[in-house]
Amino acid sequence: AVLDYTNMICKKLETAGHAEIAKIFRKCFPNTLETTVRMLQDGRSYVITGDIDLMWLRDSSAQVHQYIQPELVQDRTIIAVVEGLLKMQAFFMRYDPYGSSFRPTFRPNPPSDDGMTPFHISKGRNVHTAMHNFELDSLLYPLWLAHGWWKATGRISIFLERQWQESVWLTLDLMKREQRHFLNSTAPNDCLNPPNSSCYRYLELDGRQHEGKTPVAYTGMVWSSHRPSDDQQKYGYLVPSNCFAVTVLGNVEKIARVVLNDIDMAGMANILKKEILDGIKKHGIVHNSKGNKILAYEVDGFGNVNMMDDANVPSLLSLKYLGFNGRDIERNLGTNITALLHNTREMVLSKANPYYFEGNVAHGIGSPHTPNGNIWHMALSMQGLTIDNPASSLDLEAELCSIFQTFRRTDAGTGFTHESFNVNNPKSYTRKWFAWSNSLFSELVLKHLDWLSGDTNNQTAATGVCAKHSA
Repeated sequence: AVLDYTNMICKKLETAGHAEIAKIFRKCFPNTLETTVRMLQDGRSYVITGDIDLMWLRDSSAQVHQYIQPELVQDRTIIAVVEGLLKMQAFFMRYDPYGSSFRPTFRPNPPSDDGMTPFHISKGRNVHTAMHNFELDSLLYPLWLAHGWWKATGRISIFLERQWQESVWLTLDLMKREQRHFLNSTAPNDCLNPPNSSCYRYLELDGRQHEGKTPVAYTGMVWSSHRPSDDQQKYGYLVPSNCFAVTVLGNVEKIARVVLNDIDMAGMANILKKEILDGIKKHGIVHNSKGNKILAYEVDGFGNVNMMDDANVPSLLSLKYLGFNGRDIERNLGTNITALLHNTREMVLSKANPYYFEGNVAHGIGSPHTPNGNIWHMALSMQGLTIDNPASSLDLEAELCSIFQTFRRTDAGTGFTHESFNVNNPKSYTRKWFAWSNSLFSELVLKHLDWLSGDTNNQTAATGVCAKHSA
């Protein structure tokens, strides 16, 4: 089914004059299934990130999300992979809710990622946990995937499994504790003294009360130590991840009420959602130089703010894609959500963002995780994914044309996307095999397929539109 679907999409693209985009899609769309999935005998699926032979909870969720298409969700292979992944994620989340990347067991001839020296053990590494970085989105992404799978298929078997329900309760409990991270427990791994205190420990945070580079005050938001890039945060409250938490907690509340009839789970998710929204309202929204409201990247609750964006998702740029919109959120924030996201988008796609880079070949958002002057294909995909209707505006059409043209000239002849590449020399790139980025590019193509192929009521194929914009 995946091969037939890929051929169908590529034929549409080629007919519309997008042979180069079709060439990249043909390699990127099946990449996760063909190269990163290992089905275990117990029916679980282990999905590595690519050239790093480990499974991230976030990456694996995003890698398979592209396959939730009406034409594919009844395919037995897709069902097995997605539901097997949800089971694997629930196991890892229960094993170490603070972990971000995992392995099913130690590997023969282990690479450095399996090292178990005293130093590694002190950082939380064990038989299953490869990285003990607490990245809030690592707990959120599997729940986001589960909700999306349910909405697309109506299948509820994963929700009825005890291990999955326990992983949800662990997530809710951990988020409640990390709203008050400054209440460190008196001993590592002792979360009962004082009650509801944080038991998270990470070697690099020692000497700072395990609070990261700066202490934090209560805001209602959830503290975390590391960004989705695996880099340590500057301030303890990562606003994009907390915005994502609002979306996911709303999803959990729906599943708890509609499928599980679990009033306690639904109630706790609802309370956490409202408390986080209140924290975003009071601490996460700031004003730009024009006096417009925008979202900060990180805050500490004491008034310190980090104004930037990172290519890794959740990012400020990605919030619309992740579902942070709607009347309920707008009402709780007390501000126009469309204007807030628009103004934030303008900031992160400009030099006001210290990780926005421009060069002779490309321009876009990079990351402190990669060299200065490098931008990420993932951020280019997200820029396009957060454009809803390009035909409604000449400026949006021009922006989307520019994005697809950039992909055409920056794959370095490989037919794949990469982690990052230099804005003046696309052949200078990081990570030749990064499946999450390939999947996001595929989602970008699928989102705008009608526009690319001219299959709309009021326009010709985008090949002609883009030719006009590039003239």
